Amino acid sequence: MHTASGPGAEAKAPRRRIKLSAVLAAVAVLVLAVALWRSDPREAARELARVPFGHIALVVGLVLLGYALRFAKWHLFLRRLGTAVPLGRSAAIFTSGLLMVVTPAKVGEVWKALALKETDDIPVARGLGAVALERLTDLAAIGALALLGAAALGLAPWLAAGAMVAFAAGVLLLRWRRPWLALLARLEARRPGSRPVAFLHALYLDTASLLSLSTLGLGAAFGLAAWALEGLALWVILDGLGVAASPVWAVGVFAAATLAGGLSILPGGVGTAEAGMVALLVAGDVASSTAFAATLLVRVLTLGFGAALGGACYALWSWRAKSALVR
Repeated sequence: MHTASGPGAEAKAPRRRIKLSAVLAAVAVLVLAVALWRSDPREAARELARVPFGHIALVVGLVLLGYALRFAKWHLFLRRLGTAVPLGRSAAIFTSGLLMVVTPAKVGEVWKALALKETDDIPVARGLGAVALERLTDLAAIGALALLGAAALGLAPWLAAGAMVAFAAGVLLLRWRRPWLALLARLEARRPGSRPVAFLHALYLDTASLLSLSTLGLGAAFGLAAWALEGLALWVILDGLGVAASPVWAVGVFAAATLAGGLSILPGGVGTAEAGMVALLVAGDVASSTAFAATLLVRVLTLGFGAALGGACYALWSWRAKSALVR
């Protein structure tokens, strides 16, 4: 790791984003606490106490495996961009970026592109290409899993096929270079020397280089597996609460609620995702107190655990960078 130029060195803009994310994380925890207080805290606590420790350990293992798969996707994109970021530093950047899950629509993950610029002098536009495709494949994976859950309930299974066709059409449109390059050329002609236009040009070229079928196929596979594991975490928790549920349905419920939270633009989807998950669980004949307990626990062990892991990784990285500067 380049110690003197690491994200913890003197990066004022990334530091502001980290501080904002920490504040938003605290707000997210407060919102969950208020939601618990407004329900029946004692009943929810009794429900949570019923979950065996083995189930919780299994959930943590599933979540960690999901993060490993998402990191594999991130590192794959960096490699396909032609970068030579060492595996350890790539993992540190990815893990630290988990703290950004509590920013609205995860826009704080732009920090990863800034970190790549500081540690390996990779142009921000190129790093943003990896971040953009990471978000795109995550959205496609979550959407597909949500529709899979809907299809399992017999609700318009044709929607899944339609969504995949729409996604494929969007990718083909992005890969059609001629209209995009023509549009950028017109913008450059109207605003010669414009730095924003030059940045957009570089961003498109770097993102387009990731849109090969092999890269997209591997990225989609990693994304589907990773988010399915987090959905299975909800199924494990429901099992621990004595609820006999279909794994496919549980994955669909988790994905649909996560998708709703992401589209809400709220930090971490807090509020929207929880409300959606509780509603879907209750609609599936799960008792309201049990649904709330399962939702609270799965969100703490996914959203909360990821943010805590990211914060710890960033703090360690920042400390090592400061120590190197003192020497």
